Order: sequence, then structure tokens, then C-alpha cells
Amino acid sequence: MKVIQRRALSNALLLLGSVAWSLLRPVAWLVRRREDLVAFYGRDGGRFLDNCKHLFCGGSAETLPGIRTVYIAHSDELVELIAGYGREAVRKGTLAELLLWLRAGTIMVDSVDWTDGYRFAASQGARIVQLWHGIPLKHVQLARVRGRARRRFGLEWAYQLYLRASGRLRPVSWLLSTSPFVTEHAFSRSFLYEAVSHAGYPRNDAFFDGSPLRMLNVDQRAASLVAAQRQRGGSVGVYAPTFRDSLADPFAKGELDLEGLSAAAMAVGTLLLVKLHPWMHGHLRSTDHPGLVFVAPDSDIYPLLCHADFLVTDYSSIFFDYLMLDRPVIFFPYDLDRYLRQERDMYFEYGEFTPGEKVFDLDGLEAAMRKAIMDPSYGAGERDRIRRTVFSHASGSAAERLYRELFPRASNSSDVGTGQ
Repeated sequence: MKVIQRRALSNALLLLGSVAWSLLRPVAWLVRRREDLVAFYGRDGGRFLDNCKHLFCGGSAETLPGIRTVYIAHSDELVELIAGYGREAVRKGTLAELLLWLRAGTIMVDSVDWTDGYRFAASQGARIVQLWHGIPLKHVQLARVRGRARRRFGLEWAYQLYLRASGRLRPVSWLLSTSPFVTEHAFSRSFLYEAVSHAGYPRNDAFFDGSPLRMLNVDQRAASLVAAQRQRGGSVGVYAPTFRDSLADPFAKGELDLEGLSAAAMAVGTLLLVKLHPWMHGHLRSTDHPGLVFVAPDSDIYPLLCHADFLVTDYSSIFFDYLMLDRPVIFFPYDLDRYLRQERDMYFEYGEFTPGEKVFDLDGLEAAMRKAIMDPSYGAGERDRIRRTVFSHASGSAAERLYRELFPRASNSSDVGTGQ
């Protein structure tokens, strides 16, 4: 039912966008844009997370003199919280947001949400910087469209025309990537863009910069439990599976045994943070299981990820980011054959580009977690190979590098990217 509702909402937004296109597009071209005004519109409708959040954190008035940065927030509460740090935000769905879309010279986005409703039309003439939200292992955007068109319609051109009309395949001014290899083998097949930057992902700056603003929208209960576990000298892990097209979490569908996962975590003496994708809508009977902490789905996991001794995932791009910390990654693709057959094609051969042990049941997962805790260097050579391939800069300061490229006159090389 929720999948049907999501599709209905998407169609309604497409209709609204078509109306807005005819009314706002000429207005957008007439309004004079301000080169010193930068808007940030985060994924999932203005949530404070991912690359938009962390690029915003790295670009204050002190670090970008002469540049005004404004975050488009999904709630009034978030507007007030951001203001509490001396930064500026406007509420999504207000006149202030519309004026920002019409006047901002540069608009930072990290998903395709920005094309919904009036935003696509109101952005005409602005410099759109697509930060995206991860190095793609599985097909996204144009590559996914082509695959779906061939499998479901047999008319790739018709499906592309539909998506171009909605703005979802609109060319952007800049695309942010992490290395020439990733651009060539993944992003060049998925996006239309005029220029590309290999500055790296601002969300990874959270591994090296713990400034207070970055802790906004972090699950504070999870953070407290992690701190307590560390005080006791215990280990911490993160389990972050990606979503499936059904949008149900693996526990709700019975594909994974919640009690069994809890027992595995307890057996190896670890605190396992479970971070489900925000789109998963399964209804867990209880999240109170020893050894497990369910992190709020809409929260930012990156400031916590750097405290984890190991990561467990399946097909999520989060493992690429975690390679910067050079700690063990465990891959738990319990539905690998079905996923590759029914869900997504991939840019890279799964076994070759997933640098870590592959396990397919809870017994194997328990053994792999124990090994990761006892020997953090396990698999380091394999991780280093992939890290060197997908990152031109395997370090922090991604925001600093990107701002230097986008605003060479305003960037202060000694300060940009330090946060506040």
C-alpha cells in the first residue's frame, strides 16, 4: 500500500512540476541571481544529513568570506536548531524557500528530490551542484533508467523522455565525484553534467572533524551508548543494510532473525548499531534486544561511524566511505542472487569490489565479527586496493577542496572546511 501511495505522490508532484514549469520558468530567468548566495537542499526533503549537511557545516561566514549559505530545512525545529549555531536556514514549503530557489546563484543538492514540484522550474539559471549520496556500487539514475526501460518497456527513449520532462534527468552544472575511476566507470553512465570535481565527499569530513554543528541530527541515545561501551573497553559495530524495492526491512519480512542477530552480537561482546535505510518501512515488534541499538533512520550516522570497530553491510555505498578508516568490513549479502536478478544491476563485479569477508548466515556473521574485533588489520591489503581506486583523496577536507573549486575568490585556504 505504501509503495502505491509513494507512486501516487510522485505522479502528483510531477503534475505540480509541470504547472510550475509553465508559470515559474520565465520568472526564474528574469530574476537576477546572486552569485554570493548558496542554497542547500538535502536528500529526503531537506533532512540535515549526508553531503549537503557536511558541506554546509564546512562553509560558514568565517571560512567563506563574502558568501551567504542557507540551508533549506524540512521542519521549523531544524531551522531553529541551525540558527542556534549561528547559521541560516529557511523552512521548506515557504515563500522564503521559493525566493531562495529563484535568487540563489548556486544550489547544492545530493539526490533527485530537488526536481520535485516548483523547485525544478524555479532553479532555471542557477548553478546546480549535484553532490549525490555515495559512490554507486549499484546502478543509479540514467544507468538504472536504461536498465528498467529495456527490461520493462523495450522503449528506452520513451522512458527517458518522461524522466527528462519531470526534471529527474536534467543536466547539472557540476557533479561531485571521488576519483576519475569512479567518474569514468559509474557517474559518466548515470548523470548528465557540464563539469566534474574529484574533491571527495564532505560527509567523510565527519571522520576527522568533530565540530558541534556536525553532531546536529545525530541519534543522541545511540551516541551515549557508544560512549558508555567505549568506557567499558567494549567493541562497537555498525550494521547498515541498503533498501530493497519492497521498502520493507529484512526483519519485518522474516529474512533475518532479530533474536539471532542479538545473540550473535552478545556472543562476541559487541554493541551493534543497526542503521536501517530511511525508506524501509517495516514494523518491528520490538527494538529492545541485548547488544543491538536501532539508530533513528532519519539521523546522520557518519559522526558515529568513525567510532565503529567494524562495519557490516550488503550493497550500500557506506562501505566505500568506511574504507577511509581502514577497519574491517563484513559483507552480509544474504539475498545476493535474488538481488542481482530482481533489484539492481551493478557497475562493478560484486566480489571484486567488496573488500571484506562475505557471509550468508548468522553463524558466519558471528565468526566474521569475532575475527574483525580480534584482528583489525584483517583484509587491510584488499581494502587499500579499493580505497586507492575510488578515492583521489583518502582523507578529510573534502568541503575545503570543493569550495576552492567553486568559489576560488572567496575561499580562504587556511580556514575552509574546519567547521564550527
